[in-house]
Amino acid sequence: MRGGFPVRDSSAISALLTETPLFASLSQADSIDLSQRFHTKQYDKGQVILHHEDPGHNFFILTRGSVKVTRPLSTGAEAVINILYPGEFFGEMALLDGRPRSASVYALESTEVIVLYRSDFVDFLASHPDAAREIIVVLADRIRRLNDRIEDMMARDLPGRLARRLMEWVRKRGQKAPEGIKLHVPMTQSEMAGMVGASRQRLNGLLGQWQ
Repeated sequence: MRGGFPVRDSSAISALLTETPLFASLSQADSIDLSQRFHTKQYDKGQVILHHEDPGHNFFILTRGSVKVTRPLSTGAEAVINILYPGEFFGEMALLDGRPRSASVYALESTEVIVLYRSDFVDFLASHPDAAREIIVVLADRIRRLNDRIEDMMARDLPGRLARRLMEWVRKRGQKAPEGIKLHVPMTQSEMAGMVGASRQRLNGLLGQWQ
């Protein structure tokens, strides 16, 4: 046990790592070794997992629930950058530079994560140089996709931005239903509006037209 986190079964964590893009290319032996360095923690709905500008000491993989990632605006409001679900991860930049957090993360519902401390990750990389190269490639790809999202925000109008975001959620969380695809998004309309760069009133009007 470390920092009050109960240790989860390492075999379950190893299996999860094989499905997480950041670690999917690791060998079985490396995955087992790394899994033993993770710890679990649980959060209630609305609880803060990370604060913007907190020290960056650890990395998280979602195992249950969902979270929203936000950044403060100059107006004092918060913009919702992303919604993450089980199997997705956050805090990865802290693994490399340990600098303060660039965003805040909140639990949208009862949520469980597994946590890797930066010091443990650095120790792992020192003894697994092949794994280090694979992880760097995945992080570079993640940055490229973030750049694509920024370009998308600048080039598309509101209907295009909203449609693309809804389709991303459908691919991740959509469930087949008699009337089509059922999608539960644990967000307020204000939060959703922040994700696509619109006012709540404009978003509400557009959703009403589509419905």
